[in-house]
Amino acid sequence: MEIDSNALGFAFILLGMLLFIIEIFQPGFLIAVPATVCFAIGILVLTIPWALEDWYAVPIIVSISCITLYFTLKFYQSLGPPDTPPTGGITEHIGQEGTVIETVDESMRGRVNFGLQKVRARADRKIPIGTRVRVIDAQGIHVVVKPLDKKLDNKQAIKKRT
Repeated sequence: MEIDSNALGFAFILLGMLLFIIEIFQPGFLIAVPATVCFAIGILVLTIPWALEDWYAVPIIVSISCITLYFTLKFYQSLGPPDTPPTGGITEHIGQEGTVIETVDESMRGRVNFGLQKVRARADRKIPIGTRVRVIDAQGIHVVVKPLDKKLDNKQAIKKRT
């Protein structure tokens, strides 16, 4: 079976381009890493077409792919901000009062604002945006809150946030 190295090289390059396009529309999905590997394989196959005719083609391609993968991951990691460990713990919020900025309920998708800090929160019932709450417990990375008063109107909520 004869392999057309030009067609295979262009196929890898087109696959890499497709993966880059997907990464553009779905950022953070890390598809750019295999896209870069596909580009490297495509360029390798186009520049050294005779390598596919010998038995050692697969180990060469796998080796080049692994090396490209390693350096591409290192490159993309260098572009991202460094992870900074959180200062203090979530338990420091117990007893504090804040304002709901994303509806809080049992699903743990809500958020509460404590001055400049926004914290994930949950409650045993639905608490709407603008409601003043007090933290009664901390579980994992979420605080458990209960409402203090009725929901603030929009003008009051904006004044409280600033």
